[in-house]
Amino acid sequence: MASLTQADLPPILISDAEDPITRCALGEQRDENVWPDTVSSSSRGENIHMLTLGRRAALFVVVCGFASACGGPLLIIPGGALSGEVVSEPVADWSFLEDGVFELETRPDDPYSIQLNYRVVNGQIYIDPAEGRSWLEYIRADAGVRGRFDGRVYPLKAVLVGEPGRPYEDFDPERFVYRLEPRTR
Repeated sequence: MASLTQADLPPILISDAEDPITRCALGEQRDENVWPDTVSSSSRGENIHMLTLGRRAALFVVVCGFASACGGPLLIIPGGALSGEVVSEPVADWSFLEDGVFELETRPDDPYSIQLNYRVVNGQIYIDPAEGRSWLEYIRADAGVRGRFDGRVYPLKAVLVGEPGRPYEDFDPERFVYRLEPRTR
């Protein structure tokens, strides 16, 4: 295998040629005071891979931070206020939706939004949060929530209809169950 030189590196790595990780990837002697044993690798290619993997992870964190600050949650990363067309007309029958995933905004004074599963039963929307979720505590403190379905935001209120020891319908008897009802304020 041929040795790597600075000419072989992409521009982003050349600018860091004095960085100990890059120097090691170029084949220079590893300095035990700079490099912990856990970072050492048996081949130069693996060191380059570790360096670019770290930069990709940092980029991912930055992108996720921007995405979550721009109108809602992103996968498992909570967001802030939901953006989208606010529907002021209450929906009496949600049968047009199928069970799935939607975005729920809690804590109106300091919006906190998450993605979660919902179920539609007899035209009503239900969620069944597990104990220990921070957003469950937010719902307990203020039942005024907002839900986003297909880019449209609906003002709702969470009404407790079932809890451990007092199950509701065919939901998990160990979970809390909330029906999401229309809210006009």
